[in-house]
Formats: sequence, C-alpha cells, structure tokens
Amino acid sequence: MKNYFTLVFLFSFTLHFAQNVGINTNTPAATLDINGNAMIKTVPNAAAAAHYDFMVSNPTTEEVQKLNGNFASATNTTITKAADTDGFSVLTLELASGYQEIDFAPGTVSINPGNHFDASTDTYTVPSDGIYEIFYYFRFGTGIQASLLSTLPRIGILKTTGVTTTLLDNKAFTGVNLAVAVNITISSSDINSVYALAAGDKISFGFNKGSLVSLGLLGSSRAEFVIKKISN
Repeated sequence: MKNYFTLVFLFSFTLHFAQNVGINTNTPAATLDINGNAMIKTVPNAAAAAHYDFMVSNPTTEEVQKLNGNFASATNTTITKAADTDGFSVLTLELASGYQEIDFAPGTVSINPGNHFDASTDTYTVPSDGIYEIFYYFRFGTGIQASLLSTLPRIGILKTTGVTTTLLDNKAFTGVNLAVAVNITISSSDINSVYALAAGDKISFGFNKGSLVSLGLLGSSRAEFVIKKISN
C-alpha cells in the first residue's frame, strides 16, 4: 500500500510540472506564458565571441525566439554584378524610347547567387517586392569623343512589367565646346539610385546613341551594373 501511494504521488507531481505555467493568464500557451512585462535583476557577463544570437519577439505569435546574430554568414541572394570590360554589343531591338539593350555575356556575370539575372535574355527578374539599389555604368569607346552631336547619347535602366517596358531612369552624357571647331563629348556616365520594384519586374540596361552615327567603338567600351535589394 505504501508503494502504491508513492507511485500516485510521483505521477501527480510529474503531471503538475508537465503543464504550462501562466502568469496573469489562465490559458498559458507555452511552457511559461507571461502576460505582462518582465524584469531580470542580474545577468551574467558574456565573454568575447565572434557573434551572439538575439532573443526577439515574434509579432504574430508573440513567442520569444532566437535570431542568429552572425549576419556576416547570411547571403543576400538578391545581389547580382556583371561587368563587360572588353567591349560588347547592343541588341538591335529597341526596348523603349530609342534604347537598345546591352548584351552581357554569361562570363561577365561575377556574382549571381540567386540566379535572378539571365544572361540569355540580359534581364534581372525581381524576386520580391521591395526597395532595390541599382548601379549602372557605361563608357562608350575611350570615354571622350571629338564630335558635334545634336542629341547627346544617354544610358537608361528599363523596367518590364508584364509586356510593357518603360524607362525607369536615364542619364545623358555631357558635352563641352572647347573652341569654335572643337566639341568634346564625355561619353561615359553612371546611374546610382534606389527604386521601388515589384516581384516579377524585369530590369535591363540600355544605351541610346543619340545622334552618334556609328556604334563601331563598342568594341572598346565598358558596361557594368550591380543590383540588390536593400529593404522591404
């Protein structure tokens, strides 16, 4: 009989402590459910370490969870970089507003962990809604042209949503008249800004030659871009 009561007591004790405990709540949803603030008077000092994890509150479940504090180990899979430094071509098909698409060869794409840039179509597909930073640099020939241009060349970032392509941003080359018979065009330019993009948008990079007669100097030109998501 004594052993029987001992067994019942131990079983009841285990059940009691297996249940969730609630403070200021009659329906605890976790092992310890506190409906209110908490104070900790004493905490141990932490030793030096490469990184520490963080305790955060899930706004949906209100559960305290652990977040990996080693941010350096996380890969931003939205980032893509391509640089064509040995000359390139432009596709003959005009995308929008007279801009022809820069043709980046597969070997020019040095960073593309998420495979969002397709070198076969020269487009970057936006993986998710958010704010993206885009850098685009273009140099035509050696970067300086002695010519009189009625319309300066421009570079442009183009966005295709569905079947509609629009000019997201653009910038003209600069020109200066050094003398009556000498006109110099600084034939390089860059765009570096941030844009609100939607998932599925396709980004491409173009060149509008303005009143340039020939594109023969593309063989010694340079084009590069970097695109990455920086915020939701």
